[in-house]
Amino acid sequence: MEHLNRAIYSTSKGKIMMTFFIGCFDKDTATLTYCNASHDPPFLLRNTGSPLSKNDLEPLNDVNNPRLGENTAHKFEETSLTLNAGDSILYYTDGTIDVKNPAGDAWGEKAFIKCLLKAVGDFGTGVDVVVDTIRDANQGWRNGAELPDDVTFFLCRYDKDKAA
Repeated sequence: MEHLNRAIYSTSKGKIMMTFFIGCFDKDTATLTYCNASHDPPFLLRNTGSPLSKNDLEPLNDVNNPRLGENTAHKFEETSLTLNAGDSILYYTDGTIDVKNPAGDAWGEKAFIKCLLKAVGDFGTGVDVVVDTIRDANQGWRNGAELPDDVTFFLCRYDKDKAA
C-alpha cells in the first residue's frame, strides 16, 4: 500500500486521491488479512444458518487509512480475521449505492442492504443467485439512467472444501 500510495501521489502531484481496499486470503488458516484506504468497507456476512438482519452485517472497517495519494509518509495498517465455513464477504464500490433512477433519486444504502439481506436469505442461496439478485435490483432501479460512476460488486463465500 505504501508503494501504491507513493506512486499515485507522484503521478498526480498530490492532486488526485483514491480509495482502495486490498485483502489476502490464506485458505490453509481461513484468515483474511486486509488493508483499507478509505474505501467503502466490504460486508462480512457470518453464516449463522438463520436469515440475517442489518445488525448482522459486519463492515470490514477495523482499520481505515487515508486515501491513496493523500500523504506519502503514511504507514498503512492492516488487520486480520478468521472466516468460518459458509461465511461470505460482499465487496462493492460506492457507485453501486449511488445509482440513480431516471428521476434522479439514488438507490441508497438502505435499499442496497435490504436487497442484500433478502438475496442472502438463509445462506442456502448460491453466490451467483445473490449477485444476480443484487444486479437485477440495481439495474431495475437505474432503469436505463446514465451511470456517472462505476458499479462494481462481488460476493465471495468461504467453503473449506472448495473456493466459491
